[in-house]
Amino acid sequence: MIECIADLPNGKSLCVASEYRTGKDYWLVCRLEESKPEPDGIAISPSRAVAVELPDETVLLAGSFAAILDAAMDAGGDIAPLEVARFDSLLRIG
Repeated sequence: MIECIADLPNGKSLCVASEYRTGKDYWLVCRLEESKPEPDGIAISPSRAVAVELPDETVLLAGSFAAILDAAMDAGGDIAPLEVARFDSLLRIG
């Protein structure tokens, strides 16, 4: 499951992907779009979002949430130095 944690100023979001089997969390930066219910469907609350970027365009960050926040505060919001891979590399491992 991927959950949006915070909206970033560049139109992207800081998200956490939790691995079901191990409970391990992975931190991602990706662009999200709110999913729309089918015309005759039932609205889901809270609303769900889908990533609009491909896994090879989705940034995988190193560190914990606290470490990411700390780095962002020290660098004026820049978390690019924490990028370690793209999400597709994690999918290939699992």
